[in-house]
Amino acid sequence: LKYNGLSEEEIKQFEFAKEIRSQMADVMRREHRTDGSLPGNFDNTRMRLRELGEAGSDALGEHAEIIGARGGDGKLWYPERDLRKLTTAERMQVKEILEGKVSPLATKDSVDGFVKDMVPIVKGFKDDMAPQMKHVEELRASYEEKVGAYMMARDTSDFPLNQYTAPDFEAKFREFVKDDPQRLKALDDYVKARDAYARELTSFNEAVDSRVQQIQDVLDRYADSHDLPRVKLKHRPQRDMANAGATYSDGQITVTTEALLNDRQAANLIGSTLHEMTHNEQNKIAVWGVIDSLGGNPSVKEIQDVFQGFTGRSVSEDYVNQVVALRNGAELSPRDAGRLYEILGSLRENAPVDKEWSELGNSFRVVNRDLQKLTGDTEPSAAFRILSEMASKPGKFEKHLFEGPVPAELKPYMDRIRAFNRGADDAWTQETEREARQVLRRYYEGRTERINARREQLYDNYMQFHEVDAWYVGERARLAARSAGAPDSSDQIIDGINWAL
Repeated sequence: LKYNGLSEEEIKQFEFAKEIRSQMADVMRREHRTDGSLPGNFDNTRMRLRELGEAGSDALGEHAEIIGARGGDGKLWYPERDLRKLTTAERMQVKEILEGKVSPLATKDSVDGFVKDMVPIVKGFKDDMAPQMKHVEELRASYEEKVGAYMMARDTSDFPLNQYTAPDFEAKFREFVKDDPQRLKALDDYVKARDAYARELTSFNEAVDSRVQQIQDVLDRYADSHDLPRVKLKHRPQRDMANAGATYSDGQITVTTEALLNDRQAANLIGSTLHEMTHNEQNKIAVWGVIDSLGGNPSVKEIQDVFQGFTGRSVSEDYVNQVVALRNGAELSPRDAGRLYEILGSLRENAPVDKEWSELGNSFRVVNRDLQKLTGDTEPSAAFRILSEMASKPGKFEKHLFEGPVPAELKPYMDRIRAFNRGADDAWTQETEREARQVLRRYYEGRTERINARREQLYDNYMQFHEVDAWYVGERARLAARSAGAPDSSDQIIDGINWAL
């Protein structure tokens, strides 16, 4: 009866998951240590699990092409993440990876229900708060400037800093410098800037927090209706999130403050939020599977240790307790058990691209601008100009082009330029320009190829099974939100990256 209604593939995954749980339990129950360390043969067990996974499913095997690979051949490499713009072959590749293992959040009812609840809220962000945020940032900069001047005035005076506590420090210092106009002004400017910044920041945060709470209510309802742990929604300014548009970590979803300021990114916000909620669903399966593998009634600490051992990630006590309550003594369903290895393995192998992604994009643009000049005929003395800049300001080239010191091979050309600038007309001829162009082109073309290869590698390392799963769910939500009239930004800022960069 337990196989009733299951496909052959789902039965295969279920039996495979049973073997995984057995392997996990054998080692974890026998050799788990109370001090939180892991068994000595833990890595061997993980290798065994990987072997089992490869035998049980080849959905994550090597593919000839990365899904959505675009660019290259002189253009910046990037992945196409708009589901509508993938080729038929790429869509079939997604189907191959996810077939039988896609998150239950991908169903039409699940996506449509989330979108229906979210669209009226995010479309209601009509009052554009971007100018207010800009004003807050200006007041913040002014405050930081004034606090620096105040601290300088305070610390260079004879005021006894250690004699007073915070509550009366300011009043005592004011009394101390009442006859010192310069220091008194520094104090007054600081107090004025501090109070103005605090007032505006409080007003701004209250307005943004109201929007956060509206979305939080949707997430709570969605989690409860889908038997998921509840998550906490947070927001941070873009500058504090590197390239992130939204992230998930241990029961917390973080979006950029900028995404909440108006309705311009409404569809993107809906898609990225459900994307991150899918990571929450995956996390639940991973923790649940660990509990199943340990058997009996394992402690929270034991669950945390084993989870971290298999995924390399931590999980909070609160999150574990939520999963234990949802589990209520039941083991994973056959379908969810079939996803367990894929989720555990991809959580372990996944590597975030982080800020290196955009830095590589910036370097490509800097390098490619000059490369176009070197290969074209719009700037006859491009090599002369580039080498002159390289000699006087090598830092830009060392960072973006060479990733280190300027090569010695180029130094003779710089010497020729110096001689030419001193009046030796024959030091830089048309022949010298042509020769220098060829040498420079090798460096420029090699660098663009390495940048693209590295971006492709970063994306490949990042795009593990759980990311394909979450991306697919998020895209379904974004496109459904578009159809429901939610504005959609042209940029894809999902799970940490503006992928067009």
